[in-house]
Amino acid sequence: MKNLSNRIILSLLALLALAVPIVGIFVDFGGGTDDAAGEMIGQITPGFEPSDRSFGISPSEEAEPWLFVLQILIGLILFAIALYALNKNHKREQR
Repeated sequence: MKNLSNRIILSLLALLALAVPIVGIFVDFGGGTDDAAGEMIGQITPGFEPSDRSFGISPSEEAEPWLFVLQILIGLILFAIALYALNKNHKREQR
């Protein structure tokens, strides 16, 4: 029973950790690390122009948060699959 409660707590913590970036779409947490790094590079080497390594693919500002949501959903699916396999193996061992 203790093992099940630990799994539930860990699952809730994982879901909370994965939900924070989704909340970030609707709540502004301030500038990102990319912006801060760009400003610092600009201070260290004035006139620096970063090279474009996007290979011609650059999402719009509206689509970018949804790409992060997609990334989170893929992580949730992988987490759910791993948790399901873990539970299935645990039940098999109990038999």
